[in-house]
Amino acid sequence: MVISNCRGCGTRITVDTNIDVPLCKNCEQLYFSKIKTYINKNGTSVAANISRELRIPISIINRFVEDGRLFTPEQQANLKEEMATINRKRQKEEENKKVLQMLVDSMEKSDVKENEVDHKMRFIDPENKQNRR
Repeated sequence: MVISNCRGCGTRITVDTNIDVPLCKNCEQLYFSKIKTYINKNGTSVAANISRELRIPISIINRFVEDGRLFTPEQQANLKEEMATINRKRQKEEENKKVLQMLVDSMEKSDVKENEVDHKMRFIDPENKQNRR
């Protein structure tokens, strides 16, 4: 951490040493608000155009991208794919829980006593949720 001056207003602030353009919270929010308004008004644009039009250093725009506050179309496609993968995993987990519960229910209804092994095959009928021999 180092003490530096905010690039926007000159206020003295403490920042990480890896920050290229130091900004206080107020200026950071102001820049982000300007970028958000620009995108809402003009649609998507490349960082260089936003930087030039709003006179905001591109390093600040890149910081917002790195922080996840702004994203590129490629990142959006990746996020959509990640969400689809997460949803598929959740769905599979739910299916596995249902099968496991059917197995537990089936075993509880079974006529096999605890510690007894009869080696007879059984199956679970997901339609009727019953133990079949």
